[in-house]
Amino acid sequence: MSRGPGTTARNPATKMRPSAHGCVDRGMDSKTRDPKRAFDTVATAERGHERDPERDPGRGNAATAPRPHIALVTTQLAAATRFYSDMLGRAPSKQRPGYAKFESIEPPLNLTLNASSVAPSPTPGAHFGIEVGSPAAVAKVAARMRTAGHRGREERQVACCYAVQDKVWFCDPDGHAWEIFVVTEADSPYASPADAGQATSCCP
Repeated sequence: MSRGPGTTARNPATKMRPSAHGCVDRGMDSKTRDPKRAFDTVATAERGHERDPERDPGRGNAATAPRPHIALVTTQLAAATRFYSDMLGRAPSKQRPGYAKFESIEPPLNLTLNASSVAPSPTPGAHFGIEVGSPAAVAKVAARMRTAGHRGREERQVACCYAVQDKVWFCDPDGHAWEIFVVTEADSPYASPADAGQATSCCP
């Protein structure tokens, strides 16, 4: 087929190929390639959806690793949003009227807050937890939370769940209890502090 003056002939042998940045290179030259429009079209076609720009930069839905999802009801959305921003050390990835979403990489977690006029009723003894790798990591979260004005309870070398742990407890504005903990001894003959004769409680 003939082309007009100034038209660049396209090499018919050029195929879609992965580029160095993991996106699909359609054989465009450097002057015409628009990096803002680049995304993994192969993965997108297979999964039937495009990248959500509100996710972590550079990550599309196709790249999401397995992670827990926790959805909490709150009657104090603004206060709860501040609490989880401080605890996770990051701002919400999405906020809408009556809704806030946190996508944490470390730990991998998808946590959402849903506004409600009905107060939740946390089950006694039930709680959430984040296990970290060292006592220093527990202390770092505890310091960050206290600097932000949250009151917590520390426990050191406490028997819990047949292990020995260092931990700190915080409760969100709706009464959901969270423990940030590290296992310092993997095995213990005691299931709880009471079993070990310790004057504290393993769970709230």
